[in-house]
Amino acid sequence: MRRFSDEAMGCLLSSDWPGNVRELKNLLESIFGEGAWQDISLPELAPEIHRRCMELQSVSGNERERLLWALSTI
Repeated sequence: MRRFSDEAMGCLLSSDWPGNVRELKNLLESIFGEGAWQDISLPELAPEIHRRCMELQSVSGNERERLLWALSTI
């Protein structure tokens, strides 16, 4: 059975999914449709998902909260 690595699962959970459920569904179908049995690592996620997660990780928690607050006030 394929599972997500902790890093990949963290990325999926922290993503805002601008494409809503369809984007997540399409990603999961493409990953699980490959038929391999090893764990799913962060680089296996779609390039745009991987990029978003790397950008989120590069922002400190406090800075991220300030950015989210600033964006919510626009």
